[in-house]
Amino acid sequence: MPDPLFAELYDDTETLNWDSADQVRERARRRTRRTRLVAGLASAAAVAVVATGAVAVARNSDPAPPLPPATNSPSPSPSVSPTPSLSPSPTKVPPSEPPESAAHPTSSPPSPDVPAAAMLQPADLPGWQRSRPARTVDALEFAASKCDDPDWLALKMPKLAERSESFQAGLDGGTRQQVLRFPDRSAARFIYQVRADIESCGGGVDDFSVVDSGFAGEESLMINYAENKGLSSLFVMVRQGDLVSVVYLDLRTDQDDARVIGTRAAARLCAGTDAC
Repeated sequence: MPDPLFAELYDDTETLNWDSADQVRERARRRTRRTRLVAGLASAAAVAVVATGAVAVARNSDPAPPLPPATNSPSPSPSVSPTPSLSPSPTKVPPSEPPESAAHPTSSPPSPDVPAAAMLQPADLPGWQRSRPARTVDALEFAASKCDDPDWLALKMPKLAERSESFQAGLDGGTRQQVLRFPDRSAARFIYQVRADIESCGGGVDDFSVVDSGFAGEESLMINYAENKGLSSLFVMVRQGDLVSVVYLDLRTDQDDARVIGTRAAARLCAGTDAC
């Protein structure tokens, strides 16, 4: 006779509709996926809570000091104190005397020499040629020697440089030029002093007189020299800046030609001075 417990269990399950094995396995897989999804969501929520707390702590705390740059040399021992330097302090240059450098190169003063381009050229005297060697006759010394008092103050004025040139036309006559460079503003005083020396020349056998002025350059003089023999010749003096040109003209040159030569001499002086 069957056991009453098993008989009762049989009666309860006899009419049940059992699922197939495939259905049971599919339900098991769905249950596993749900379990994993719930576990993943719980983990993400926990991570978000931790990150939020870390940000809040970082905002309320002081920033950490930056790390020192890495070097290849070993760190000095903290127990050794550095030795003070015994080298002298660098010398300071006063602001008014900046040190020499490539940005502020020193420049030497310009040469006082009179350039050849500042002299009259053969093109300025048609029909004339340069004399070689140049005949260097000081026209002002010659003029002073004809005066009662040859001690002209103009001849004592210091000069920085001078250059001479001479021209010849055939066998007779000649034109000579001197260009003088004076320091500072002495060139203007030189022109003034020559005029004063001529006016005080005295009543010798020869006569000097200023016959024209202001016809060329910044300043200019035309001086007539009359000999006791009835012959006369002209001197032309022109100034540009610190340069003065003195031209002694031959006997055949009249005043009109002398003005033209004086104008050309003044233009040539511009090659030796920045006053033009």
